[in-house]
Amino acid sequence: MLEQLDGSLIALPPIEIIPADGPFDYVAKYLAKATQEICPGRFTPEISGELMDQALKAHRALSCSGYSRSDFIVTQNGPIYLETNTLPGLTKASLYPKALKAHGIDFADFLKEQIMLAASRARK
Repeated sequence: MLEQLDGSLIALPPIEIIPADGPFDYVAKYLAKATQEICPGRFTPEISGELMDQALKAHRALSCSGYSRSDFIVTQNGPIYLETNTLPGLTKASLYPKALKAHGIDFADFLKEQIMLAASRARK
């Protein structure tokens, strides 16, 4: 989720993770070259919509502000919620910058808007 300057929220595109071999763990994320992070994920429109809707609900239910990333496992029975990261990573290896890019948001613009949001909240 991404909060805009006007307070509205944007659901960024879901990311599909295909681990190189076995579970998606530290080795699969940071060391295995064959792990794929596909953004936007190759989900059906219905699954993508459900993922974004559930991420929005989690963001609101947890009273998040600024930005967050919710993680799910997509099963044959649909998405299963795992967690919400209230300060997801912003490094080159992180998922959030990939979602920003896929949505057409420049990373520097994202940072400027987050600073403006924080300053606005501090004035209240």
